Amino acid sequence: MVKKLILVILICTLCLTACQPTPPEEVVISKRDAHIVPTHEPKPEATVEPVNFPEHYEASQSFYDGRLMINIDADVIYVKDKPYDVYAVEETDYDPNVVQSIITYFCGDKPVYSTHRPKTKADLEAEIIETKRVMNSDDCMETEEDMLAIIEEIKERIPSAPETAEMTPVNLAEEQVSGELDLGEDYPAELSLYHSSKRFEFNTGRGYYEHFAVARDGYQDTLDSEVVYTDDWMHNTYDGVTVEQAIQIADDFLSQVGIIGFSHKKTAIGYGMDETCWHIVEDKLCHFLYYTRDVEDIPITYERSAVGAHFAPSWTKETIRFAVDESGIFDFQWRGCSEITEKLHQHVVLKDFDTVIENFFCGEKVRYAFFEEDENLIDFTIDIYEVRLGYMEMPIKDEDGYMLTPVWDFFGTMRGRDYDDDEIVVGENDWGKGSFASFTINAINGSVIDRSKGY
Repeated sequence: MVKKLILVILICTLCLTACQPTPPEEVVISKRDAHIVPTHEPKPEATVEPVNFPEHYEASQSFYDGRLMINIDADVIYVKDKPYDVYAVEETDYDPNVVQSIITYFCGDKPVYSTHRPKTKADLEAEIIETKRVMNSDDCMETEEDMLAIIEEIKERIPSAPETAEMTPVNLAEEQVSGELDLGEDYPAELSLYHSSKRFEFNTGRGYYEHFAVARDGYQDTLDSEVVYTDDWMHNTYDGVTVEQAIQIADDFLSQVGIIGFSHKKTAIGYGMDETCWHIVEDKLCHFLYYTRDVEDIPITYERSAVGAHFAPSWTKETIRFAVDESGIFDFQWRGCSEITEKLHQHVVLKDFDTVIENFFCGEKVRYAFFEEDENLIDFTIDIYEVRLGYMEMPIKDEDGYMLTPVWDFFGTMRGRDYDDDEIVVGENDWGKGSFASFTINAINGSVIDRSKGY
């Protein structure tokens, strides 16, 4: 059992990290130019040869006596007829005018009141009623003893609680803003704005649980090369907005509130969530839409892993998420806020695609080198279903900053057998495939990038 647990943890860790094989050659100009192979500076009137890669690619290799099989059967997604550059980026503050426009979009003229106030006697009594309701429900995940202890703790606070508490509007200039208001939903609408950690959220009071999905067999629905759903029932049973309509709603929102330069990248299925007991309501569905910036029409690739490095400051990748159903947008999240400060290198030369594929197979072999020591690991298969060229936020070594660098991301899944001959599946569930990059390669010098570290 211990060996099985260690194996699962190791494989999951490896799927979010990568080895660092030394590239065949690398030209380093300065600390901030690390990993950059520049072209000659083009004249203003010069034309640049556009990148040219295959639109689809298939290849397979096996390692360790056939116990590890790696298959690529993937669409190759990139922006044609565009040169790629390298940019310096820095975190910046949310535009207060845009923040106010977003609040007005959801709340109109209704004030948002700060939640930083003491709970009144009435608040605590209502909390007791709700706790009892959850305790008596079939889906309560706590023991009755624990729930009764919670109720007693709330009762002890009632004598010292005030009869009333003054409602004060939120101050958007504060470092941490937390507010709520009644929009007629089952729960109060909530506003959160954290300036230092770059997080801005608004929820109208409805709960959903997301699942990423892409088409496999059967019905497929594609949008801008993004395959978004797996099952017929999503299309046959959901009579709300289509994914195309949801994207149009989100695009109109961005235009109305003054957020420019973002475009849709990924879509997920949202199931309804009963927040009182964290129970999934499967007949309540919505679309989760994920947006990132485009830089001169070239996208920053959406990828769910965090970015960080021991030699760089903490960094929240900029992403906007919408939750949309037949009523419109009911949940908005804006994580990170950045701006381009300068173009470090113009029209960089990218590695040829054959070299990228060669480095991918080499890197995967090195990453799973422990197969050579453990012959009990059998029938492991990595299937790559998408290869995407886009920008990634990467820390600049020895400097307090980040840069946008072109990278290749390999999105895929892995299946195998553990010590008990049970199947292990990473990157896929009953609803579809996830949005973690299985492997990332620097498009300029071909080196492997560990997205969990950011370099």
